[in-house]
Amino acid sequence: MPPKKNLGRRKATREGHRNTVKQIAYTVNEQLDAPICDDLNQGQRALHVSKLRQQEESLRSKLEALKSLDEEILALVEEEEIENEIREADLVSELIQLSITRIEDFLQSKPPAKFSDAPTQHEPLVSP
Repeated sequence: MPPKKNLGRRKATREGHRNTVKQIAYTVNEQLDAPICDDLNQGQRALHVSKLRQQEESLRSKLEALKSLDEEILALVEEEEIENEIREADLVSELIQLSITRIEDFLQSKPPAKFSDAPTQHEPLVSP
């Protein structure tokens, strides 16, 4: 197959990966933006955490696949298209990285402190 015919197939493949990334990122945002009940049992919390870890792994995999496809496509597109291709690739990469960072932040966070855990004496916020 001539390289130009491969370009269309690579772009279609990349678009499929990008659409999946958008769906995963949307789901991650829904999960992380939803109020999490303090009374989730351990099974529910474990399922929630497992799903987030799976989504994180999927996003990492998509990031690598998209990097490879983007490099191949950049080598084949006309010079006038390069800037736009880079801009679009960067936007998708940013979405992936933001979603991964949000997942990591959630997984590393401790449960919110309860009012009873608050200090009993007020300390100055700024040192004298």
